[in-house]
Amino acid sequence: SITTLEITGDTTLDGEDYYVIEGHCMCADTIRYIGEDKDRYYIYYDGARHLLYDFNLVKGDTLKIKAPFSASQDSIYIRIDSVGKILVSGEELTVQYINCYLNDPGSTHWADWGKILIKGIGSDWCLTPQFSLCEIQTQGLSCVQYEDGRILQFDESKVCLYVNTDSRRSNSSSVYPNP
Repeated sequence: SITTLEITGDTTLDGEDYYVIEGHCMCADTIRYIGEDKDRYYIYYDGARHLLYDFNLVKGDTLKIKAPFSASQDSIYIRIDSVGKILVSGEELTVQYINCYLNDPGSTHWADWGKILIKGIGSDWCLTPQFSLCEIQTQGLSCVQYEDGRILQFDESKVCLYVNTDSRRSNSSSVYPNP
């Protein structure tokens, strides 16, 4: 199935700027607000700002992330295995290669969040972690379309499906009589 996440606006919460997000991944609660501050990305929920991505981290670092994504889990941990660059549709992107854990790094319980965090985009799987019991039915990130029309396609072997948001948002339609 195809899942879309879209920035539909912006807002200010507790004096911080956030993008308004529409959509969600299969088993995650909807995260409505994401903000950025230099190389850090935050989500806003339960009246507070929570760190989601930190591109200042290097190989061997661990980040504990508050997890509104599951009623059974308070937090997850990501371990940075390495950092680097990837080339997607001719653009060089900064990435962190990761492993996710539900308890602490090295535990046998894990969370699905893909294998790569991409600066300015998010995970190669879902915007937020998914838990291993979810049995996700989506296939990870395939494309990103920027406001200026550029499209990054992450898997050239797959068709890049996207929704033209300008036409989808039309508030009017015309119906002509059948002669």
